[in-house]
Amino acid sequence: MINQKYHFDITPHIVKQLGEQLVSDEITALLELIKNSFDADATYVSIEINTTGQYTKEKLFYPNHRGFIVVEDDGFGMSENTIMKSWLLISYSQKRELKEAKKKTPGGRTPLGDKGLGRLSTQRLADICEIFTNEEKESGTHIAFNWKDFEKEDALSEVRIQAEHFSSQKPKIRNYHSIHD
Repeated sequence: MINQKYHFDITPHIVKQLGEQLVSDEITALLELIKNSFDADATYVSIEINTTGQYTKEKLFYPNHRGFIVVEDDGFGMSENTIMKSWLLISYSQKRELKEAKKKTPGGRTPLGDKGLGRLSTQRLADICEIFTNEEKESGTHIAFNWKDFEKEDALSEVRIQAEHFSSQKPKIRNYHSIHD
């Protein structure tokens, strides 16, 4: 007889440990985000670092902050399904599958990332991570979370993720991270 009350789970603290152990400093964290842009076939990456101001270009879930980092690119972006499977599912990596099959991105690039952990680099940069992303000619998805919440919850699935859809006003900008304290 199978008893469903027994199952594996994990505390959110492991995500903090993985990020701290695998991402040694802020430069490495920014490089991980740039690698993600490359893997999304971006033709440019723009990084804005403001250590004292407030980001006001988009409506944020966490609007009260001092300082921000914005990483923007024109890569192919993420659908809501991609966010659910590839960004929020820690260690999953579609890039790993591409590399193993010796396939390339739609733009002909060999992906740089493959461990499925580069997304954890944002915790080295700030407590809050807000992502605006859309695929070409699609509505977008805005998700946000606080890395400090990973220290408060008992199970990873209990960490709060805020999300909403938005109409794509910038069809050429498909990946956009606002990271702030």
